Amino acid sequence: MMTTSGNDAIPSPQRPHLQAPLPGPRAAAVLERDRDLISPSYTRSYPFVMARGERVWVWDVDENVYLDMTAGIAVTNVGHAHPRVVAAVQEQAARFLHMSGTDFYYELQIHLAERLSAIAPGEAPKRIFYTNSGAESVEAALKLARYVTGRPRVLAFIGAFHGRTMGALSLTGSKPVHRRGFAPPDARGHSCALCLLLPVSGQPHLPHMWRCLP
Repeated sequence: MMTTSGNDAIPSPQRPHLQAPLPGPRAAAVLERDRDLISPSYTRSYPFVMARGERVWVWDVDENVYLDMTAGIAVTNVGHAHPRVVAAVQEQAARFLHMSGTDFYYELQIHLAERLSAIAPGEAPKRIFYTNSGAESVEAALKLARYVTGRPRVLAFIGAFHGRTMGALSLTGSKPVHRRGFAPPDARGHSCALCLLLPVSGQPHLPHMWRCLP
């Protein structure tokens, strides 16, 4: 069953619709090509090959319909193909596609910084640093903390994920596979999946309620 959403040009389903077995024939062909060409370091957990999306709904290349519970790893917080977002992207693309904000100036970059500063908690003045990903944000936070404090070490929790770039990976303690092959060798000359890549003071466990009980 399909209904009409706020964007009248796109029908919106009321429930997922899957044509078993999965993956479908077109998705299986894409997975085969991906296997030969794309880095195996990508940790895909499900054979979903996206074709399009609308709000909370996504379609794969075989026209299976899914309810998107990932939101692009929590970045598409207003859903897919939101009309206002699409219009803003189209308007900007018609002006120019890219300029380096680290080399030149752009008024909209300052306008966004003003809005972010206005809603950020705390009374102290704010300065904005734009990044492309969570890992880059963690790297920037590490550099800033060292620069301001002069201290060389940081504290991270076991079970926490901070990213896969080298500095962020030094803090990541969620899965040994993330470190395997990148850490310094152990006493036997083997790559140590639990060794630290950069100086970290320690990795205690995240707090749990049962640890607080008397």
